[in-house]
Amino acid sequence: MAKGDFSINVVNLERFNAQLIQLGMAAKPILKDALKAGGKIIQAAAQSHVKDGPNKKDHKPGTLRKSIKVRMSSRGGNVRAFVGTGSKDNLYSGKTFYGGFVEFGHKLGRRKLGNARRDVPAHPFMSLAVKEKRDQAGAVIIETIRAGLAREGVT
Repeated sequence: MAKGDFSINVVNLERFNAQLIQLGMAAKPILKDALKAGGKIIQAAAQSHVKDGPNKKDHKPGTLRKSIKVRMSSRGGNVRAFVGTGSKDNLYSGKTFYGGFVEFGHKLGRRKLGNARRDVPAHPFMSLAVKEKRDQAGAVIIETIRAGLAREGVT
């Protein structure tokens, strides 16, 4: 798993799997809704941890905060949620490419200066959000799945 990823352990996996098979194609929207609801918890926490930077020509204060989104992906039988800035494949992309530099820290100056470059410390917002809200997001995911299964009449 990548840094900041988290997973949920499912108790009674055989029963849960049987319920999903019973639902067939109706299972995918339930899983998407659940992951999106959990992702929104992480998103809100991450947005609350972002500090506004200086007002610059290309980046107004609040740009990084507003760029934190919940994105959904489903390929084959897999459903995934991605919470963050940039694309799910590249944290350092888009208008808020600097989100990764804020999260992990970086060095100022030209590379040819080597160790003489100044360190800019990390100001984690995503990893802190996951650390703080992991359990709450997991509980929301599980509860949303239960509600979806009940709505579909699966027990």
